[in-house]
Amino acid sequence: MGPKMVRERCLQDMRDRLALRANLLQDRLDQARTFVLECRDEVSRRKRVGADERAALAAKVATAEASHRRLRAQLAAWKHEASERYETLIAQLDTNLKLGPGYSHRPSTSVSSIAGDF
Repeated sequence: MGPKMVRERCLQDMRDRLALRANLLQDRLDQARTFVLECRDEVSRRKRVGADERAALAAKVATAEASHRRLRAQLAAWKHEASERYETLIAQLDTNLKLGPGYSHRPSTSVSSIAGDF
């Protein structure tokens, strides 16, 4: 197996791992969003509740919304980190495999090309 094949296999493996992590984060974000909507729906259905129960419902909604915001920020940070990791791997492979100056194949490094659209 030549250096070009090793490089391509390494890059494909990295893309697969980056996409897997992004998809896992997206799934968690989707679940958190669903939970937020369920909490809000519960609040709107239960109009006649005491002050304590109303406060508990409001706290549940606030906690769910905070979790959703955290996951959304985590996914955004991962998109940036994934692009950086991919670029770093390309540089390391180009250096370590000594592919030479004539080899300049650089696949797209946008997160959408790595992990699909979120």
